[in-house]
This record gives sequence, C-alpha cells and structure tokens, in this order.
Amino acid sequence: MFFSNRYKQVVFSFFRSVILLLAFLVLPGFSSFSIKPPDQEWVGHIAKGESKKLSSYLSQVVSLELLSQSGSYNKNQAVMVLADFFSLYPAEKVVLRQTGTTGSTNMYFIGDYECRNVVYRLYVQMNNLSGEYLIYSMSIKKK
Repeated sequence: MFFSNRYKQVVFSFFRSVILLLAFLVLPGFSSFSIKPPDQEWVGHIAKGESKKLSSYLSQVVSLELLSQSGSYNKNQAVMVLADFFSLYPAEKVVLRQTGTTGSTNMYFIGDYECRNVVYRLYVQMNNLSGEYLIYSMSIKKK
C-alpha cells in the first residue's frame, strides 16, 4: 500500500505538532504554564519579626491564627497584628520542616517557630493567582 507524498507530509506535520505541544506542556523549563515556586525570603522576615517587609508577601485578605488572637484581616491590619505578635513573642529561630502543594495554585509550609525556648507550630498557606505566591493564611499555635 502506497501513500502519496502529500499524505505523508500531513501526517508528519501532525505528529511533529503533537510532539512540540507535549514538550511545551510537560517540560517546565519551556512551559508558559509552569508556576515559579515562591522564594523563601518571607521566612527570614518572620524570624526577624519584620512585619512591614513581610507585607509584600501578604495577600489583600489574610487569615491569622496566632497565640494572642485570630481572625481575618486586610493586609494593613494583618501587618499591625503581626507586628504586635512579633513584639510579644519574638522568634529565636524559625525552621521550615515540610512544604507541599494543594491543587495547582496553592502551597503550604509547615515548620517550627521557637520563642523563649518553646517550639510552636508554624503553618503558612500561599496562593498563586497573579503570577506570584502570596500568604493568605498563617497560624502559629502550640504543638
């Protein structure tokens, strides 16, 4: 059975297009759909109690559950609540123990927040909706 050259060209072009499409979707270095994981500079801001610097990593509404209080706050209120918390409970050390994803745009971070020789559990959730990860939930609780 013989195929015309035109038919062979169409089939070859189709398979080449499929392979290129798969390469762009599968290989993260080439994909425009890949999401860059967040840098972890925000961890240093928590460790140093720098709520104003941490604000660039906060979403417009943040859910906070801290030792001293909890609630949902707009970004400016969250910065003030965190500043109060950091002054009352300054970190001696902050260590991330686990990171992971939930869905295609959410990440979580679990770690330790050490203050006055007591280790608390730090849990941070970030969401990527506009090309960058922002904290939308943070809790520091007794283990």
